[in-house]
Amino acid sequence: MAESVRTCVGCRRADRREALVRVARGASGVAVDVRRRMPGRGAWLHHDPTCWSGARGGLARTLRASVTERDLARVIATLETLTDPARAKLGATTSDSGLLRRNAVDIATRSKAQD
Repeated sequence: MAESVRTCVGCRRADRREALVRVARGASGVAVDVRRRMPGRGAWLHHDPTCWSGARGGLARTLRASVTERDLARVIATLETLTDPARAKLGATTSDSGLLRRNAVDIATRSKAQD
């Protein structure tokens, strides 16, 4: 079975779906779709802060909606809580998706494969 590949709207690089976070346009505006199940248009972003800074135009284009600075700030704040290294060191996971746990397992698997 082929891996799902998506393109980050911040850096325009293609990557595995598991390496990206989905941002969706819903009734309440633009929000991070942690579970990747929100209906409607979605865009994908890496967990890397360098991708977030240039994402406003890509989000607007992909979501076919205007993305305000406030929308982008809310998305970035959510992404920062999901990728906080201090929380990851403590073994914390997000309550509804296991996002950090999944990343930790993926990283551990890659490091064992390199040994």
